[in-house]
Amino acid sequence: MEYKIASGHSLTNPNRINYTNGINSTAIFDIIIIIAIITILVIFLWLTIQTIRKRIRIKYANLVFQYSSRYKAITNLNSLYLFNVLEKKYNYRWFVNSKQKYDRFDFRKQFKETVRENPSYFLTISEKAAYNNDLYKKYKNEVIKLPDFSEKNGSRLKYNFKRFSKYEHKICDNELLHPVINPIFECTVRYTSPAGRNSYCNFRSFSSDMIYSLIDEIQKDNKRKDSTAYQRSLMTPTLRYNILKRDGFKCLLCGRSAEDGIKLHVDHIIPVSKGGKTIYSNLRTLCNECNQGKSDKYDSSGVV
Repeated sequence: MEYKIASGHSLTNPNRINYTNGINSTAIFDIIIIIAIITILVIFLWLTIQTIRKRIRIKYANLVFQYSSRYKAITNLNSLYLFNVLEKKYNYRWFVNSKQKYDRFDFRKQFKETVRENPSYFLTISEKAAYNNDLYKKYKNEVIKLPDFSEKNGSRLKYNFKRFSKYEHKICDNELLHPVINPIFECTVRYTSPAGRNSYCNFRSFSSDMIYSLIDEIQKDNKRKDSTAYQRSLMTPTLRYNILKRDGFKCLLCGRSAEDGIKLHVDHIIPVSKGGKTIYSNLRTLCNECNQGKSDKYDSSGVV
């Protein structure tokens, strides 16, 4: 029912009921229910498939354990070999506080210092890796002699041989031992600018074989240091006096003596740090000024 007004316009009866919102709400609710049911069915189907696949895996794994001669031979062989347990990768990190230090970062030098702090630890890893490597060569030679994979036997076939063969290959391959024979030492350096806008990262890896080279260098460094300390310890007061007396208590470079207000030193012509010995032929008298100017410099003439 409509009410006419003078202008010719009409107004809808305010008592009229609008069903549009109710219909839309019901449709949306039905759609949500349908989607939920489909989702549940899909999940149920997926879980059912996964359960079936799991049962198949267990079934054929048990068949491999029971009938595969190769699998049994591998497990017997594995029981005879005991490899060292090592990590495949050992990580070492450094953080520097300037871009210049980052650009000039010497990986070999820094890693060498790390090895120097605990050489026995790194040597043990390298020796274990070398042991694994030697033993693994023997192991692989024995694997070659193992029985081959199963062949199809129609007279006693009670399962899908193609599927059995697939699982036999996978299980046997996974059963083979793969020891760590060459662990990697990965060194990483990082730098982040003060404002955090730029970050830099670089890395370098060293093999376990490199450890032997670094330890050899470290041992040589230690021997050289020990030798230097020993040679300097040979400079006794008696030897020092004898050299001063031999040289007339004068500096052999400038000719001055203690009377000229300088101090006299007994100097190694070939510096101890360069392999020089504390013997008469390698010692001379120098004043403090000439000795400081000479420092550790040396040439074959022996003048400087």
